[in-house]
Amino acid sequence: MKKVIESFYLPALIGALGLTISCSKATTIDADGTTNINGSDEDTGTNTDDDKGAGTDFTGEDTGIYDISTECDYDELPIVADPVSLMILVDRSSSMVNNNTAEGKTRWQAAVDAFDGLLSDWDRGNIKLGLDYFPDGSGRAKTGFIADCGADNPVQRDCADNNAGRILERIKQDSPEKFGNMTPMYCAMNNFSNKTYAPGCAQEGLEQYLLVVSDGSDNCGLDCNCATQDECDDRDTWTSSEQLAELSKALLDEAGVRTFVIGFGGGVDGLKLDAIAQNGGTAFTSYIPAEDGTKLEESFDMVAGSLISCTWKLKDPDDAADPNKVNILFDEEPIPNIGSKDCATTRGWRWLDDAHAAVQFCGSACSDVKSQKVDSIQAVWGCDTIVVI
Repeated sequence: MKKVIESFYLPALIGALGLTISCSKATTIDADGTTNINGSDEDTGTNTDDDKGAGTDFTGEDTGIYDISTECDYDELPIVADPVSLMILVDRSSSMVNNNTAEGKTRWQAAVDAFDGLLSDWDRGNIKLGLDYFPDGSGRAKTGFIADCGADNPVQRDCADNNAGRILERIKQDSPEKFGNMTPMYCAMNNFSNKTYAPGCAQEGLEQYLLVVSDGSDNCGLDCNCATQDECDDRDTWTSSEQLAELSKALLDEAGVRTFVIGFGGGVDGLKLDAIAQNGGTAFTSYIPAEDGTKLEESFDMVAGSLISCTWKLKDPDDAADPNKVNILFDEEPIPNIGSKDCATTRGWRWLDDAHAAVQFCGSACSDVKSQKVDSIQAVWGCDTIVVI
């Protein structure tokens, strides 16, 4: 999976771009992708003006390039995506080690492998990661009974930058017990109604998300305190779909926590997981099914992609920067400013405010960012802005 990096230093561009920008001429891009000098619409495919300002255009093919000349000064504009926090809340019930995926791994091992392949990529974007799971061992310690419905311990790993290594280290150490680990999903989710439970996730200025990964059904009730096997097996005490829906809605409305749900394996309770997802405030209004490790990794990718923003802010912009001389580069190639054109259908970027402090990526440019097809995003100033005409 490719990575989108938050802010960048602009290296010397001469010779680094397959397409660079001439700042001594007005540069535009037609809706069909043709790049023009001085507004010419003539598609010759080469730059033939010999610096005389004749206005011959360039289609962006390998037959010609624009060189940044000594007349064009340029500098960096650090650019960052809006940060979010994502707490990964993983089912640690005994069924996660007593059932295998199609690949022959336990569900827990498949989940660990999926995290191992993805967390380092997520960690480098705008996402502050955290980890918690259910049960956490506190129920067994409290009752002395083999069944564990506990969710009373402190959060395993609070949300923070550069947290992937610590999360992987923790989750690899804490494989579920083969017997007695129940599914206190309600109580584990309810912990996040209190902002002091995971304060790193609830920092001011962060959009807060919860990702629930479960292979079963909540069977611990609202108090998560079954003390005998008969109590744990009594379905009349299990948490209902309606109760989970109310909790998910309360997390959103009262704590500002949006909830995703992934159902892992073949034994999930779809009605209960859907009840959470429908009230979770994300674009996924039903749970995301993942039958095996491969599908689980794809599901993680879907969630991560939805968290990557197409709105980016200029961090401490230079007051001297002329907004008409700002350009955005994807993987060192410029994308155009779309002006007043439709953001949903036009590839490029636009200013979001009169202060020129934030930009929005539009059309396929936004899709490329969200699907992590772009390795680096740069904002530079000093050269005339390339625009769509």
